Amino acid sequence: MANAAPLTVLFLCSLPLAFPEPASPSPRPAPPAPLPGLSSLTLSPSPESAPPSPGPDPTAAPSLLINEINADNPGQDKSEFVELWHSSGGRVSLDDYCLVFYDGHKLTAYRALRLTGLATDDAGFFLAGSTGLQPPPALPLPPGTIQNGPDAIALHRGGSACREGQPVTSRGLVDAWVHASRRERRPEELLRVLTPGREPLLEDASFHVGDESVERCPGPGGSWTFQVAEPSPGRENPCIPYAQLNRSTFLVSEVLPPAGAAPGFVELQGPPLGPLRGAVLVLVDGRTGSVASSLNLSGSTDAHGFFVLRTDQRRPDDPGPLLLAPGPAAVALYREAGQRLEPGKPPPSAGLLDALVYGPEGTVPASLLEALTPGRPALVTPGPPLAGSGAALATSLSRCSCCSISRDSTLFAAGTPTPERPNDCPSRRHGLQLAFCLHTCPESCPDHNCSAWLKEESTLKVNLALRLEAECHCGVTAVYLKDWTLKCQGLKLMVSALLVAKSSEQQQGLDLALKRVLASPEPWWAGTDKKATLASPCSLEPSPVPELLINEVNADSPGVDEDGEFVELWSPAGPRALDGFWLVLYNGRDGRAYRVLDLRGQRTDAAGLFLVGSARLTPGLTLPPSSLQNGADAVALFRGPPGAFKKGELVTARGLQDALVSSAWPGERAQRLLDFLTPGQELRLEKGPEQSLGDMSLSRCHSVQPRSQASFQLTRVTPLSENACPPLVVPSPSGPPAPVVISELSSTPFVELRGKTGTRMDGLVLALLGPDGIVQTSLPLRGLVRTPGFFLVAPKEGEPLPDQQWPGSALLPRSGALAVYDSRLARVVVGQTRPRAGLLDAVVFGREAGAEPGPLALLGPTHFLASERGSLWSLSRCSPPGYDALAFASSDPTPGSVNSCPTRLFALALDLCLPAPNCLAEAQPSAPTVTAAQRALVNAVNQHCSCGISEFYLQETHFSCSAAALRVSGQLWARSPEQRGRLSGWYTDLPAQLPPEGGASAGPACVALGTERAPSRASLRAWETSLIVLGSLLVLALLGALCYLHRRRPEPFSHIELTDREQIKLDF
Repeated sequence: MANAAPLTVLFLCSLPLAFPEPASPSPRPAPPAPLPGLSSLTLSPSPESAPPSPGPDPTAAPSLLINEINADNPGQDKSEFVELWHSSGGRVSLDDYCLVFYDGHKLTAYRALRLTGLATDDAGFFLAGSTGLQPPPALPLPPGTIQNGPDAIALHRGGSACREGQPVTSRGLVDAWVHASRRERRPEELLRVLTPGREPLLEDASFHVGDESVERCPGPGGSWTFQVAEPSPGRENPCIPYAQLNRSTFLVSEVLPPAGAAPGFVELQGPPLGPLRGAVLVLVDGRTGSVASSLNLSGSTDAHGFFVLRTDQRRPDDPGPLLLAPGPAAVALYREAGQRLEPGKPPPSAGLLDALVYGPEGTVPASLLEALTPGRPALVTPGPPLAGSGAALATSLSRCSCCSISRDSTLFAAGTPTPERPNDCPSRRHGLQLAFCLHTCPESCPDHNCSAWLKEESTLKVNLALRLEAECHCGVTAVYLKDWTLKCQGLKLMVSALLVAKSSEQQQGLDLALKRVLASPEPWWAGTDKKATLASPCSLEPSPVPELLINEVNADSPGVDEDGEFVELWSPAGPRALDGFWLVLYNGRDGRAYRVLDLRGQRTDAAGLFLVGSARLTPGLTLPPSSLQNGADAVALFRGPPGAFKKGELVTARGLQDALVSSAWPGERAQRLLDFLTPGQELRLEKGPEQSLGDMSLSRCHSVQPRSQASFQLTRVTPLSENACPPLVVPSPSGPPAPVVISELSSTPFVELRGKTGTRMDGLVLALLGPDGIVQTSLPLRGLVRTPGFFLVAPKEGEPLPDQQWPGSALLPRSGALAVYDSRLARVVVGQTRPRAGLLDAVVFGREAGAEPGPLALLGPTHFLASERGSLWSLSRCSPPGYDALAFASSDPTPGSVNSCPTRLFALALDLCLPAPNCLAEAQPSAPTVTAAQRALVNAVNQHCSCGISEFYLQETHFSCSAAALRVSGQLWARSPEQRGRLSGWYTDLPAQLPPEGGASAGPACVALGTERAPSRASLRAWETSLIVLGSLLVLALLGALCYLHRRRPEPFSHIELTDREQIKLDF
């Protein structure tokens, strides 16, 4: 960060927060194991007009809550209990409260317990349960008191609802849980009266080999979640978000480097009793960036999901010790076994499941971070040694954020070693809510704003943690900063977070350290002369509605004249004068204005639109043909006085209202324009991945946020009309929260949906349409989107366990469509033809690349699958930078985890010349020519290596005609280095795969891939003919020379005959 812009601290507010994040004893979180039968529920307001749920708000005033229940024990019920907890975290009287147990069949109270005269303990807990519990309950209950369900436990206040036999009621209701131990009928009446809009809580007996309970935990966005975990009566709950764990993988949980004679260890976590066969543990020397030792793992995790390898352990097949270093070093876990990774070689990035890179500040090589944890810094540890003088002072590195995120060292913290036990981590219970503002630039650079700092979230968090650690020396790392958010307005960057601690003593120390850090005159970044100063309360002004926006841009229209170019402006408030506004066109090569338009005297029409463009479009302000450059250039809207902007001036952000940086051609760069006009964002392309050949424009579709590249989407041109935004809702980082969309579909079969965590699926329908457009399966969805943002529909016996079961007869056909509908807007039933009303998202797929989509074309483009017949296939939603989000690629199945998408990191350069007699030098290639070329290229690659690629892998492609040849340039992406290696040399099978339009002979005129260049087959044939002719001539010449030499050779003396003189004369 040496080159980062300077920051100045403007404000800090720090206050203690008693926030209920139940943790495990000591206070350590429970093992983050992905256990079968997990039940997790996020409470959020129901979208329907149901009465509000009585479930409490974590951010509300302190209140008494039901915190944990254990109604079903293995064998005899001798360990059942109900735990209450007061959110103040202290002793509170329970007078006037009543704990009522309702029977789900009779709908009456089978037990009512008055709590008068009782109180919570010093930590806010109250325990009612079996006598054998530890700690002993404040209110003992006989064995078998709590029914297994489906029943309910409710907390009432007031004496009017506290008697056995009373009907279920919400009178005086404070909190209630509807629970069950088996998936039986839904207790509809209990849910309607006690917890409307919520699902029953399942205490799943298959969760753990021993006992389990249902526990309350804080969720995202100020909501509560309930999940199954090991019982923790009378103490903090082990609130590890199990639902985030990818059940198909293992993660590094804890690392203790050896200290002196004391051995170290590496702890892994994963599914309980999960086999480790096929995994490889690699230890890396951070000084050299090479492998120190590796071990092919065997065995399985324990019942809690832990697997520990100690440095003093020896195995029969292990030739050497685990060379675990104090740092700089790294621990990496790979999925593929086989031969050991050779010591001394750099660690590969392929097959990597998880990695931890650690060491003193500034000691870890950048190449090691890029290979193991790209885009993430190393975990900064104290200088060597990590441990103290003995094992008692040893400090381990523990994962404290579970469990969907891997290869991120900032999720670890230093703590007490806890092998095969929950990690020693900070808890939200001891938290400080902080907020402060950063001034991202001195007063001398008003052209900048803080948008570029939004990408520095991880760096800012690590920097603050390092400053806190320097003040308190209490083991603070970035994982101590929860709920980290950044908001930008002008030059002011507002940072808010929850600073957590392990104890009240550490919390007090962190409070003092935080104040010292932000009140210190020391600048935040090297090279700045600004000091951190406290100021008035830090707040951002609400964003006003923009007065004028760029609404649509068409910089590249077909034809030589380019007489269809335009820039459309829009005033959301309706008609208005444009006095004081300027439209400036910038060149991406030198960053200077090549055209400046003063809009004084102009006015938007009745719809708020104003057009600047070619005369053919009857604009309000006419431009000569070909006025808009279609390279990597920009259109910017400014506000300023007369004469404020001139042609040839460098790009500026002074007075900037809106901007769009775009290009009609892939591969172009305009970094200077992006930095000034839309910092931290990507270039937008006026050509999609499917290479649309009609006239297309970039239209504002996703939001009215100015200077937002993501607000624009590629559509058909609509000058002075409503933008042709597609009906399918596409997720946008800058737009409103996205609804549920299709993330992946596979022949396994499964369907993966993606949405905001906690989104209710009620009212949505998943429909499968056949190739004729007729609905074959209609599945109403139920439940919630779980914490990683995924909702999985799959067979019941599949792994990972689905959120909803896929109908047994619903198999994905070879071609068809999958769609998500809102049933409140339309009814979707089997046998219906191409329903459009209520459509939220859809993907059309096919196994035959030459097949036409037919009736399904109305739902979107067809994504062809490229896998061998009979093999498994999967289509994953992928979104390359600069393109619209609605793009799918064939991939490996990844249910419930991040999609396996091709990336630019493993791209091969593509440069082809294909014979095409119908191509003219000045003409654009026809649509059938381009489509056939794309599909033939994909087929050629798949026939060469069976890599299973699709047309999505062809990125940044450009097709042009030149002298009866079709020129193709661009990139061929890959998912991994291994796939990139398999793709190399694919052009050897090309001649039989490319029949261009018009009956041209097969085979390209030139082929190149990456740094290798393959000779043209047509050129080879010409050379072969030339070589044959030349070879024949050389053979003839050689034979003639031999004959001549033979004739000239003198004969042996013994063969000379004497000839008389007369004969000589005759001969002469």
